[in-house]
Amino acid sequence: MGTLSGWLLSLGILVVQRFLSRRNYPFWGGVLPVSYIGLMIWVFLIKKTEFETIFVVGFLVLLGIWADGRIAVKKKRKKELDKITLQDL
Repeated sequence: MGTLSGWLLSLGILVVQRFLSRRNYPFWGGVLPVSYIGLMIWVFLIKKTEFETIFVVGFLVLLGIWADGRIAVKKKRKKELDKITLQDL
């Protein structure tokens, strides 16, 4: 896989993770990090490679995007509830 296509694939995965993590159900944002863990286990067991920090960094980035998306959803809900409360008064 060429360098450019690798970067585009990585960028696409991050964009999809950002989109999924901002859905109402937190399950969707957890799909990619869990899949990534499965990929890491497969690489370590089948390919017999040594531990590389890039796997950990990638997993932490996916989890960070997921956590940020959950915070954004909570803020959005709070803002909507505040609007409803204000209209009720």
